[in-house]
Amino acid sequence: MPARDAQSNATVAGNASIIRSSSQVSSNSSSTQVGSVGTLGLSFNWELDLYGRIRAGREAAQWRLDARSADAQSTQVALVAQVVARHWYAAV
Repeated sequence: MPARDAQSNATVAGNASIIRSSSQVSSNSSSTQVGSVGTLGLSFNWELDLYGRIRAGREAAQWRLDARSADAQSTQVALVAQVVARHWYAAV
């Protein structure tokens, strides 16, 4: 497979948190120490679709959507046909 045909799938995720806590410096002392700790993280993932797995998954999802749309249209046509047939036979 040529390199230009390879597709990619990228994801970005991030998180942040701040924790505020207090602690006693020693057991004989009444003083407390207050502190804040903050963290910030960012991750970035990139996956090359060298063997076509991602593309095949997207195509399969599109085919499922097309099939469901065709099923809905077929059901709609069948319903209209039943209504017309009942009306036709009732009029005869």
